[in-house]
Amino acid sequence: MVASLLLVLYAPNPIDAIPDFTDVFKTGDGGFQNIRIPSLVVTNHRVVLAFAEGRKGRESDQAQNKILLRSSSDLGRTWGPVQVIADDADNSLNNPCAVVDRQRGINCGDKLDESG
Repeated sequence: MVASLLLVLYAPNPIDAIPDFTDVFKTGDGGFQNIRIPSLVVTNHRVVLAFAEGRKGRESDQAQNKILLRSSSDLGRTWGPVQVIADDADNSLNNPCAVVDRQRGINCGDKLDESG
């Protein structure tokens, strides 16, 4: 659904646009049973980056999460493979949030939880 919103935003005439719906992350992608807390940005070069928490096993917020990324160079119509871009072993990385700085590029932050 997130990708479909982007297609409407970049359509030549958004009023006439019929969005295509795309599941950016699905259960089981990259071996993760739970994929939660998605966030999305569009770069200066119109590449869409989708971030999320990947959780193997437990669903809790302190579940040894990894930060996942998928990218799209066609404004969300198709997506590249799931990539793990942050992994802190037994610690939990939560709430991925990317910001596009039009001068310096992309900054992606998350919350580290060392409570296990």
